[in-house]
Amino acid sequence: MVDNASDAYDASEIDRSRVRGFMRSLARIAQERAGAVLLLAHVDKGTSRGERTGTESYSGSTAWHNSARSRLYLSRDKDGAGLRLEHQKLNVGKVREPLLLQWPEGGIPQLEQEFGPVVQRIAENTDAKALLRLIHTFHARGEWIATDTRSRYHAVKVLSDEPIFPKRRKPAEVFGMLRDAEQRGLIEREAYRDRNRKEHERWAVTAAGCDLIGVPAPCAPCAPSSEHSAPGHTAQQGAPSAPCSARGVRGDRARARDTAQAA
Repeated sequence: MVDNASDAYDASEIDRSRVRGFMRSLARIAQERAGAVLLLAHVDKGTSRGERTGTESYSGSTAWHNSARSRLYLSRDKDGAGLRLEHQKLNVGKVREPLLLQWPEGGIPQLEQEFGPVVQRIAENTDAKALLRLIHTFHARGEWIATDTRSRYHAVKVLSDEPIFPKRRKPAEVFGMLRDAEQRGLIEREAYRDRNRKEHERWAVTAAGCDLIGVPAPCAPCAPSSEHSAPGHTAQQGAPSAPCSARGVRGDRARARDTAQAA
């Protein structure tokens, strides 16, 4: 995120060739990192209030517009309370619908209306990935998320204090997202017994789910767990698990070498 163009660009904003060279340098940054670069640029006060007389919502050379792959424009009402975010250019597809926001006194801009279908789907995918990451992280350190929504250790109760948890979601929405993730094969139910040998179920992220959130898929468990864990309620130390390798930790080569030495 480059904030803003006037601080990062050291030439005239109407010099087309210099502007194109600057924009290409930003594109190289994105290409080298397989990512994206967001460049912020201010316009004059009249344009920012939606008082522009022409069709351009930017200042300077047309290269600012033509050299960008995508361009957004944020304007506000004359009273400063209402904001409108427009998607004015996209080289690789159709531009998205505008978003209307309100800027409350002492607060941050908020949506004036419900998400449109495209934005809603993006938000749902983002929240679902956050849930999968949390479940994977907790599972990896032996803290289980119960599948039973009546349990003391269900997803909302255990994960709601985590920074990336989608706090704007109601509990019913979170449970619905988990059911959807299960239907898509991203999480699955694991059966286990607690210390009192009572049967329970916990959520585990599948290989497909790990691929979606970009983490290594866990190997198959070597021995079943026997503890109902949650934050501050971790598994007790039991008998050591069997080695994951079918031949044991040392393997066939080491065993053959020992046999040869003994002979």
